[in-house]
Amino acid sequence: MHNTDRILTTHVGSLVRPPEFRRILEARRDGGPFDQAEYERVLRASVIDVVRNQADAGIDIVSDGEFGKSIHWAAYVLNRMGGLEYRPTEMAGGDDGGRQSKDDESRDEEREERRSRREERREAVVGR
Repeated sequence: MHNTDRILTTHVGSLVRPPEFRRILEARRDGGPFDQAEYERVLRASVIDVVRNQADAGIDIVSDGEFGKSIHWAAYVLNRMGGLEYRPTEMAGGDDGGRQSKDDESRDEEREERRSRREERREAVVGR
């Protein structure tokens, strides 16, 4: 697509799946019962809706929102690669069932650090 009047808009990545579609994806992921024909019908309707919403919002180059992939990209990748396995996560402070895993705590700390840095940059820009 070539345009010299303005910069065309698009986006990349996965979009939020509609609740009806998520329920089917979750049943499929968990090995529960689901109807393949219903999955395909809801997938098609969901993609039509997400493409329409993007067009209505003025997005020039729309996407399917990665709806044809699993619930998230990691499951999509894991289903297509060998040599990977799920392992239980070691719990911080013992396995008391009520605490976050060490990985979750590290991730939360990293998010907080990024949030703090964004706030500092925002304050520096506003303070100019």
